[in-house]
Amino acid sequence: MQTVQYRCWAPPQSSLRVEFSPDLLHEVRRHATGLLYGLRHGNEIRVMSVARESHFEPVGTFANRLRGAVFMTESDLERFEQAEAAVALVVAGKRGGFFMTNPDGSIQTIQSFEEFSLADAISPQASQGRKPAPSPKTRWALAMSACLALIAIPLVAAPLWKPRPKLALSVIEVAGQLRITWNPRAIRGPATIDIMDGADSIVRPVNPAQTSLVYAPRTAKVEVRLSEFDESTNAVKMERADFHRTLPPLHR
Repeated sequence: MQTVQYRCWAPPQSSLRVEFSPDLLHEVRRHATGLLYGLRHGNEIRVMSVARESHFEPVGTFANRLRGAVFMTESDLERFEQAEAAVALVVAGKRGGFFMTNPDGSIQTIQSFEEFSLADAISPQASQGRKPAPSPKTRWALAMSACLALIAIPLVAAPLWKPRPKLALSVIEVAGQLRITWNPRAIRGPATIDIMDGADSIVRPVNPAQTSLVYAPRTAKVEVRLSEFDESTNAVKMERADFHRTLPPLHR
């Protein structure tokens, strides 16, 4: 009988202790989204599988992306809330992390309390065997595709000459959380979101298809900046939006 070695995810900020097996990450990698099944006892959760089994209960949701940063998108958050899940697992590229509802009811979607490397957590069997080198015919086909892509660049780049729409960066408070939105059509280069919350500073890359994110503020004043690198001018363009919560006056 093979003994399963479970990994433990329990950062100090988390109210839950999550155990998961390396084989679970193999299963998650085969799907884009889905449910997590396992066992829960109080604040301890053991995630066992992405397949429904009679002796397991639904304990969470997951999202798997080939690249990008480890954060919950708006659709990830919607699936998490609809499933009334305890945890959400997000895998992006070579890293992963868990998310959950905080004791005050907020959800920190912009980053996990603790990310982990898939290479360190995944089953060793996954690294066995190397991908064979492409044949000469395949290499020739790839080279031809690259040449055609270079020829097509002027056609693809033509829309860049049109007037750029407004970024429309905004920050509004909804049920104690900040919803940060912007117009993705106004972004034409690598971009990042900077959130300054008191003494804390969080920086996250912006996914080209991303239109918003949710952040749970810790102070009454939060500054949000969306910065984009304009490759045509080699300059950084930045737009800023601020959030101020008015504190009630002190009673004398």
